[in-house]
Amino acid sequence: MDMKSTIFFPLMSLGIFLGAATFFSCSRGIGSRSSPVEIGKFETLRICTENLNRFGETPSSNTAFATSSKKRKRRETEDEQLFSLVKRMSDARCDLVAVQEVLGKTKHQAQLTLEKVASALEQQTQRSYLSYVGASEDPWIRNGFLVAKDLSAEVRFQSYDDVPLARLVAYGPVGNFQRPPISVRLLVNTPKNQSPVPVFVFNIHFKSRSFGFKDVLHTDYEALRMEMAETSRRLFLAEMRSIGGQGLGVLLGDRNSESESASALILSGTRILDDFQRGGACTLERKGRVDCGERERRAPQLIPLLEEENRLNGESYVTYRYRGRTEILDEILVPESTLPRISGGGGRLQVGVQGSFQKGSDHLLSWVQLELIND
Repeated sequence: MDMKSTIFFPLMSLGIFLGAATFFSCSRGIGSRSSPVEIGKFETLRICTENLNRFGETPSSNTAFATSSKKRKRRETEDEQLFSLVKRMSDARCDLVAVQEVLGKTKHQAQLTLEKVASALEQQTQRSYLSYVGASEDPWIRNGFLVAKDLSAEVRFQSYDDVPLARLVAYGPVGNFQRPPISVRLLVNTPKNQSPVPVFVFNIHFKSRSFGFKDVLHTDYEALRMEMAETSRRLFLAEMRSIGGQGLGVLLGDRNSESESASALILSGTRILDDFQRGGACTLERKGRVDCGERERRAPQLIPLLEEENRLNGESYVTYRYRGRTEILDEILVPESTLPRISGGGGRLQVGVQGSFQKGSDHLLSWVQLELIND
């Protein structure tokens, strides 16, 4: 497994330690500012995911941020969008936000975009935030993180931009992530006299169904999302094994497919890519649905929390609406070992969504709360 780029932010010294071949300077990032930060002690941790809906985009074709010849009409001004995005994060009490669609033609421009969000969030919450954006093959958008500086004395970011995708078909070139996943590792202190809790967060943004007619496999890019899902699940579980049994892990982001799609099932592990390969039990039907005949689903390796709360407790969580249809695109998944730290009273899971459609983003913010103290 080739994990190309790693960057550490030890906040006590504000230095950088490099763990891989590619150097990422943080000299312009919020994490590089020299203001002292007192590391806190936390009983709980709120982790959120938010698609920024290309915040900062302008309809002017003369700007470096113009993303296409098609001029998309905005319902909000840039300031209104920023206010709505930050209000969601503040209302959800996010300690850490995994973000998608961080806009910028270059990584530097994307970093400036995310710093603007971080600055506004700081004004709203009176907390300072590290901002980080990953590598991308997409010419305009990237994945990123906002991490409260008081969470951990050492923060490690990772970008998986050189990881080849697992293959669905034997022929053709090996694929790559268009917007590579990124991760962050933290060691979070608690009020009790116990070792800091290792926390690992993995942020995804899979290919959308837009321009699906260009897909040579005629699946609206579901086949590509299936490969991304298989690779992401394997990466996440490998990282969790390296952390050890005491670590808490969360995989989250915009999977761009609904709950019963092949890629969503593969991401959870109830189906795997092998099931769809030659000689496997499953076939891919229209709109990404799955036909596996009488073959039962596998035990999940990762549990999709919003779907689980809907199923167990009758909630109706959705994160995306398009032409009257609602879906969970922005899901949060955890391994079974992390699940006890999310269970609240009455058998409910400590998860939810925040925001209103088209105010800030066309996606709602999703959040999960982890209990850090192991009684």
